[in-house]
Amino acid sequence: MRIRFLTALMLVATAMGAVGPASQVSGASLTLDMTLAEASVYQGDVANLSLTVTNTGVNDIVVHKIGIHPDWMPRLFFHWVDLPDAPVLLSQGGSLSASLGLEIPLDLSPGPYYCYAKVQFKEREPSGRLGPLQAWTNGNVTIEVHDASERLYDQLVPVVLERISYAKGQRLELSEAVTLLARAESEYGQAVESAGAADYPGAVAHLEASSALLEQAIQTEENYWRQETLNLTSRVESKLPSLEQAESPNARRFLSLAQAALSEARGLAEERKYRVAISRAEEAELLVNQALLLEDEYQKSKTELYIILGAIAVAGASVAFVGALIIWRRPRARREASQKSLGPAGYQAQSRSR
Repeated sequence: MRIRFLTALMLVATAMGAVGPASQVSGASLTLDMTLAEASVYQGDVANLSLTVTNTGVNDIVVHKIGIHPDWMPRLFFHWVDLPDAPVLLSQGGSLSASLGLEIPLDLSPGPYYCYAKVQFKEREPSGRLGPLQAWTNGNVTIEVHDASERLYDQLVPVVLERISYAKGQRLELSEAVTLLARAESEYGQAVESAGAADYPGAVAHLEASSALLEQAIQTEENYWRQETLNLTSRVESKLPSLEQAESPNARRFLSLAQAALSEARGLAEERKYRVAISRAEEAELLVNQALLLEDEYQKSKTELYIILGAIAVAGASVAFVGALIIWRRPRARREASQKSLGPAGYQAQSRSR
């Protein structure tokens, strides 16, 4: 019959123990298939083994225990498979399936390791009685244990390559950032060389160094452009108060456009799109400068107009004054003319008659 186990029980082995007394198989016939679920196993992993025990003999057998011995363990010690329904009766042709999660020691040296299984069972005799406990050993399987750093290396390689590609796509301009990127690429190249020599701890160290340098390069470049954006937007903002009381319609129109461009630049900076933000901030500054120029020209034109109007007013006043003076001087001029024509004696006589 086929036994089904709960997943938690299938993946966990009982504590290691020494093999109890058992004699070797006499006339019983068994087969055991053992397969490894993982394609690759690394230090610290759990290797999942699937086992199937089949009774190929004539007599019934009762399975009591199934143990797995990997050759990194001391001799005669086993990981015992948890069989909740043990002992399990297997009639002729019957089979029993089980699983075992075999923990790979983290400090185990990489390389191939052999595992074999031991089945402890009793055979039913022709009389119907169960015979003595017997042990059957077979089912060798090889577990190739890889360095845990090898898996970490395989995981880090695509991450670092993606970061290198991203950094290059940023078109780094700062010399310090460009230098850091070059060092990061050099570290990646050394990581590949170390992996080729099976020095995975060294390869991982180079990849981690490369990743740190890439982060530093990107951050250095980003900090520079962030500060440039902040400086530019602050400079534009400092000019806006000068236009708060702008009278020129054209200046107010340019001011409105500048404020919209500046607001967009701030939003782009929050999205860390600093170069685009700088472009919009520069546009805002040009618009503000144009508005200031238009307001200045407007104020100058107003001043010139006031000067002209003042001049006209002064000229008008001067004309009026001259006219009044002329009118005032006319009677006196007549008297002087009459005096000259009559002479002194005649003028005096004329004056007395008046």
